[in-house]
This record gives sequence, structure tokens and C-alpha cells, in this order.
Amino acid sequence: MVDAQRSELERIAARAQRLRAELRSARDAAQSDVTNLELLKTYFLDCLVRAGVPGITAKDRVEISSANFDPELYGQDQDDRAVTNFATLSSGGKKTLFKCCFAIAARRLAVQLETPLPGMLIIDSPMRNISERENREQFGGFYTMV
Repeated sequence: MVDAQRSELERIAARAQRLRAELRSARDAAQSDVTNLELLKTYFLDCLVRAGVPGITAKDRVEISSANFDPELYGQDQDDRAVTNFATLSSGGKKTLFKCCFAIAARRLAVQLETPLPGMLIIDSPMRNISERENREQFGGFYTMV
């Protein structure tokens, strides 16, 4: 019985080692193809600019880590180390626009890749913290972009 269990353990250990190697190979292949990640960056910056998010221009740079997919936005000045991301934005309208633009960029990418998607994307009250009188440009820009 002990020999049978040792044999089974060796079989399981060999299978686990093979699966880990396959997973590592698949992960390496996925990380080496950054085409879709580059498209997501492009769509995200496009959405931010078209929505009129204050302080963001087409010359800014978006970075998205393949480890967590959290977008980070850097200004056009290479010496400027300020990062705009989900954590650094204050609450209110700009944070909401940032999140909505990321969701729309991800949806644009999914549509282009013809991946299965739910039939709709619900964005609940994105302009609740933005006054259409005080922030007319971004208020109109967001709706035009959508």
C-alpha cells in the first residue's frame, strides 16, 4: 500500500511540475504580446482627452502594468514624476471621469477584438460631482465622447 501511495505521489508531483511549466510558458507568451495593452493605453488617453478631463492632454503618457491593469498617467514633461491614477485622484468629478474613461476604453478594446461582452455598459451618474455650469467643457466633452 505504501508503494502504491508513493507511486501516486510521484505521478501527482510530475503532473504538477508539468502544469507549472505550461502555466509559466503561457504567462510568458501573454506578457510578451503587449499589442492589446498598447491599444488599451491609446483608447484610455483618447477617452480622457475627448472627455475634457482637466489637466490631461494628448501629449501625456499612459502606462498600464500587465500585473494589475491599473492605469497610470504621466505628464508630457519627462522630469515631472507626478502620477495620476485611481489612488492619487481626489474624490469628486475628476476621479469619476477617470474611472468612466477607463471602463469605456476597455469596452472599445473588447469591441475591436470581438470578445463576448454584456449587451450594455452602465455608468451611473458620472456627472453628479461636476456642475454643467462651472465645468461646461468637461461636462459636454464627456457626453460627446460617450
